[in-house]
Amino acid sequence: MKNSEIDNRMNRWAIWCLSGRTSNIGFPREASYCRLEARGGRGLSAEFNDGAWEIDQAVRSLDDLLQTTVKIFYLGKGTTVQKAVDCGCSKVTMYNRIGSAHEKIQSWLEENRGQAGRKLNQTL
Repeated sequence: MKNSEIDNRMNRWAIWCLSGRTSNIGFPREASYCRLEARGGRGLSAEFNDGAWEIDQAVRSLDDLLQTTVKIFYLGKGTTVQKAVDCGCSKVTMYNRIGSAHEKIQSWLEENRGQAGRKLNQTL
């Protein structure tokens, strides 16, 4: 997975987090088997929700420092300078942390390929 692809997935995760995920426990708003009916509105597609949920699980696997940096970088408001200040570091350090987080998230996704959806269905 290229860095641009993981960054795109992280951006979709941020949209998912900021657009109405109602709980902070890592579960999507509805189960995939409930998405068979057509509906209008601003709802996100099943694939979008499942992919974002998978990224959410990967983010949760990070250590506290990287997890906080990822959340500030992708979910926080403000410029990159402000986000670095919020992280308590320089922009260079923040980007190094994001690069490290991307690598760890990519590794998590490769190790857990397809398992996130099965784990979700087992909890229902």
